Amino acid sequence: MANTQEILRNLIERAVVFPQNNKGILEYVAKQFNPDSFSVVCVENPTNSLSHGMIIRTFMPEKPYLIYAGHLDVFPIDCEGDHAGKWCYNKEPLFSDSPRQWNYPAKNMVEKDNKIYGRGACDMLGSIAAMISSLKSLDDVNKLPYNLAIILADDEEAQMLSSKNLLDKLYPQIENNGIIGCIVGEPTEMQVLIGQRGSCRGNIEINGMVSHVSRPDLGLDAFAEANKVYNYLSKQCQKEKKEHPADTRFIPDDIYCRILDIKTNAAFKRTIGSVSMKFMINHLPAHNINKILKNTEKYVRILDNKLKQLNSQYGAKFEIQKKYPAFICETNHVFVNKLGALMQQSEFCAAGFSSDAPVFAQKGIPTVLLGPGSILQAHEANEFIDKNQLEKAEIFWKKLFIQTDERKNNLFFNIAKNKYSR
Repeated sequence: MANTQEILRNLIERAVVFPQNNKGILEYVAKQFNPDSFSVVCVENPTNSLSHGMIIRTFMPEKPYLIYAGHLDVFPIDCEGDHAGKWCYNKEPLFSDSPRQWNYPAKNMVEKDNKIYGRGACDMLGSIAAMISSLKSLDDVNKLPYNLAIILADDEEAQMLSSKNLLDKLYPQIENNGIIGCIVGEPTEMQVLIGQRGSCRGNIEINGMVSHVSRPDLGLDAFAEANKVYNYLSKQCQKEKKEHPADTRFIPDDIYCRILDIKTNAAFKRTIGSVSMKFMINHLPAHNINKILKNTEKYVRILDNKLKQLNSQYGAKFEIQKKYPAFICETNHVFVNKLGALMQQSEFCAAGFSSDAPVFAQKGIPTVLLGPGSILQAHEANEFIDKNQLEKAEIFWKKLFIQTDERKNNLFFNIAKNKYSR
């Protein structure tokens, strides 16, 4: 545990918010890997030259790859409690006493009551620290029955483009060896999560004209028109819901559409002349989110033409701002089966928060989320991780890193010797 805590301390001190220059944390992480056994490459972020992600891998011929995916960036200190909520277990939330104000120095690790406080301690520097510490304890990495490929993104908390960019560069180098699977080290309380619900965020915008409430016919009530669009979008979701059964492995267990924010130019005794309505759709792998969005976009185009015929200043817009796909790795998959056996876990559910995991799943790589800490601490002031969670993570990785002389007991030995691929 001492080595893990020391690594975590250094990561917390050096972590930055994207797109700040993250050279400090990159240099520290690189020094943790022996250049005789690992290739370490920093890759410039696709949208910002100050920030870089990392690809770290072994290069043993004829051995398949196990991928670990994480992110080095952290959430801003002045967060607004944008946590993922109660996503999986029937446990009481562990919200901090001061949700917007740190009681400890956010950029310095503080130990108290068997907890480690610090920005990113839970999401997800603790996971990275435990993995690196366990890896450093090996006598000889080259005795592993499989290769390791480690992808560390630099923008997961912001735009989620780094992981795809890194995987696109890594994949051609390792695909011929075969890929066992990918473990995304997000905080899951060391429970194997076999999927992630999809998320789509967008905006409905209507521009009309303000009028006095006594003469609404002299203007255009933008809120009424925006409500028509949202009702249409909601009905599309309801239609999709009827066509697919609920999946209790996800929370919520079906497609769900809701309003996140409404901005208007409302004034006393005046109709609303313009409105911006932000929405969010949570969906499961079985739902055709693209069909829903396509139908709604068509509806808005027709509405926009109708409004412009009334007045050239009127208009309707429908914009998709963020879109994260859903995925599931079925429990009968050998990768899930082996991990479940190791963790003594027979029942599986999926994550209700967003992460980079779909990037790997969409490539055909068996993907799960598994890491120390509770997602309820993510993005919170006074973010912390329990020490016992770090210890569980260490135990997990050391079991995966059993050396060659014990390889028949290694979790992935039978998969590795058959060069299991997608």
